[in-house]
Amino acid sequence: MTATAVDRGSAGWVLRPAVEDLVGRVSGLTWDRLDEPTRAATRALVLDALGLAAAAPAAPSLAATSLALRRVAGSAGHSGVHVPFAGAFPGPGEAATALSVAVHAWDFDDTHDDAVVHAACVAVPAALAVAQECGADGRRMLEGVVAGVEILCRLSLALGPQAGVIRTAGLGGLGAAAAAARVLGLPADRTLAALALALPTALAPTSRQVVSDSAINKRHQPGLAVHAGVTAAYLAAAGLDGPAGWWDGEHGLARAVGDLETAARSLDVAGWEVARVSLKPYPACRYAHAAVAGVLDLTRGEKVAAEEAPSVEVHLPVGSAHVMVARPFERRGQPIVDAQFSVPWLVAAALLRGGVGLPEMTDEVRTDPAIERVAQDRVTVVQDQDPGTGVMTPVVVRSTGPDGVHSVTVKHLPGSPARRLTREEQRAKLLGCLAVAGRPAAEADTLAALVADLDSLSPRELTQRLPAATPEVLHA
Repeated sequence: MTATAVDRGSAGWVLRPAVEDLVGRVSGLTWDRLDEPTRAATRALVLDALGLAAAAPAAPSLAATSLALRRVAGSAGHSGVHVPFAGAFPGPGEAATALSVAVHAWDFDDTHDDAVVHAACVAVPAALAVAQECGADGRRMLEGVVAGVEILCRLSLALGPQAGVIRTAGLGGLGAAAAAARVLGLPADRTLAALALALPTALAPTSRQVVSDSAINKRHQPGLAVHAGVTAAYLAAAGLDGPAGWWDGEHGLARAVGDLETAARSLDVAGWEVARVSLKPYPACRYAHAAVAGVLDLTRGEKVAAEEAPSVEVHLPVGSAHVMVARPFERRGQPIVDAQFSVPWLVAAALLRGGVGLPEMTDEVRTDPAIERVAQDRVTVVQDQDPGTGVMTPVVVRSTGPDGVHSVTVKHLPGSPARRLTREEQRAKLLGCLAVAGRPAAEADTLAALVADLDSLSPRELTQRLPAATPEVLHA
């Protein structure tokens, strides 16, 4: 890349060595040198993503989305790149887009709670699609997942919240570029080129509008970024360069750095970010999870009749991040998005249904007038908690009913590294994903076996076992 003039006193210039070290680290990572907790977290993330892909055919608007993506991609016949539960697509970009949309279709996919990004819908589709296209083995595919998660999360941590930006979409192109570059075996300089080529996809200050309007295409935004990132990696592999100032130039990413000390610390912390990703226990916006967990702690998961529902106060952290989920419940757009991004609705559903899972996201439940009445009349949300160094906690839930006042403070989000889902909870989530799509429970073992074996699969074995374990679902 051609050199560009930079301000040597800028945050970008100061942080540039750390960014280059980060890129060198991910381009040279090997599966064998990762510790077992990191490898286990990577496998868990991939299995979670495949389970969500299995559930995708039952998600609202997925059939129409699949038809549109097929028309754009064209026919692959029986060849091409296999997308779990969706069949063959003609190229890795199209395949990665389709899988990203599937993984994100229920908004049940993971979250890095500090970086505030969904990692699997970026890294897994890019790595899996490119591995099939270039003939990589399962181990290299897993390395791609780790690399994609690392770049996506580290950049998000370094840049921090950005006005109007959903960072999964806003930085997903660069995360996907890193994942694809690792699978392609690109050296550090070519990986840097891939990130530079993906720069035009970064930090669009309009991506959050989908949440304001409860629009279904929130599910699509990461996939569009993933397509651009995969394309950027192939362009870099062909020898093309992007702007040398992609990071520290006049219009580079680092212009968005808010706090230099925080950014420097985020880029330099030890370990791999995939081990810090949280698996979601509820199909809802992660900012609402502590409130749901608090209610279920108070009720012990027992159902409450609508006429007996207590008054519930939910005290969320201050700041703009929780504003979307703290709003009084009302119908703004797609019913499922209205529900998933509303603390009042989710708390009401947890009270009346005894839990919040995929069954609560069905048409019948998410338009249930009883849940709406409780959400509007019995649930109050206040933003008055100091998050300190955290992002999504603490959250205080206070219930007032005939049996008195009860309160619980949620300090650690369920599914987070501090409160990980157990193996039984992860399996229950996988079984729920299969059930909502009408798939047999036995497929849980098939998917688990595939993921457990990934690091030993040859390129040929990967392309044989993946379609066998995740056969195409034909839409009516």
